Amino acid sequence: MKIDKLEFAIRQRKRNREQEYRDFLINGKSLLDHLRLAYMDLVSPFGWSESCEDQILKEFRLERLPTLDSGRIMFYVCPDIGCGAITGLITRNTEGQIEWMGFGYENDYEGVKEQYPDFHFCFDEADYLQAFRQLTDKI
Repeated sequence: MKIDKLEFAIRQRKRNREQEYRDFLINGKSLLDHLRLAYMDLVSPFGWSESCEDQILKEFRLERLPTLDSGRIMFYVCPDIGCGAITGLITRNTEGQIEWMGFGYENDYEGVKEQYPDFHFCFDEADYLQAFRQLTDKI
């Protein structure tokens, strides 16, 4: 299986240029671009709101279960699950890799409305955790 590289970049929200967030870059390209959803006005949960950052960070590092009823993790949000979010599944496989898959669009009153099943990313666990350590050093 191909190993992907995770990094983060500072981005500005489309509608509110003063609102910055940390975007997921996979192999140098935004996750929203990979998912063909760059037209959406969504932000990652990192870099713009400290209220839930620690909690969601633990979800991404697989240190706690997701808080969403669907069991999924919010990758991008507007600015809460009520108005919609891109969510997905994160697992640790038996080869010491972290996998992102099962992406979809959901909200808190209809559940997962759209799914993007063609996208699957795999990261070396040590490199993945290092990327999140670097992220927390910057926010």
